[in-house]
Amino acid sequence: MRYIKLFLAMSEEELREERMELSDYIRSLNDLYVERGIFFELCESGTADDRLIDEAQYFFLLFYRNAEHKLLEEFDRALETFSAKGAPKIVTYFKVAEDRAISEEVRSFMKRLETGLEHFYNHFESLDTVKLGMLLEMARNEETKLELRLEDGKLFAN
Repeated sequence: MRYIKLFLAMSEEELREERMELSDYIRSLNDLYVERGIFFELCESGTADDRLIDEAQYFFLLFYRNAEHKLLEEFDRALETFSAKGAPKIVTYFKVAEDRAISEEVRSFMKRLETGLEHFYNHFESLDTVKLGMLLEMARNEETKLELRLEDGKLFAN
């Protein structure tokens, strides 16, 4: 069995429901992959040792209104590890606030990503956007390649 570590970094307070739903979703991916000899090991910010970032193949980072210092530290560690060994693949999402109110720390981090690092990021309103993004990352990866098809507005994975 091949184990692939996915590190999920997100606010424990602001995105509590999203964290639980994404954790369940990642675990459900194992239903598709275990028969292929692949198991996704979920490591979560706040509950996992930061050293697991160094071992992760994917680092998913989600923000909402605030950029907690711990999340920024985890991003920096993931970036440093990526620079040294080419992994983890870093995917960043920002939840769109209904009133568009985000902290100056979030704005500053977005600017850092855009100008300093030329790192692309994504916005989401629905968690389905993040789930689809994760699935597409798995489909692109040669090791976890997954065939996707769209029928009647529904996405199917084989």
